[in-house]
Amino acid sequence: MKNNENKFSKERVAELRKNINFSDIPEIKDFSSGHLRNCKP
Repeated sequence: MKNNENKFSKERVAELRKNINFSDIPEIKDFSSGHLRNCKP
């Protein structure tokens, strides 16, 4: 596969982002526990 073969246009990215529904995802209010870090054990 070529490098540029799988890229979206700016317009297509904007259209896809506009249609994302985040209403069923709970809001994260406490970031102090650090469980969201991408760490190796």
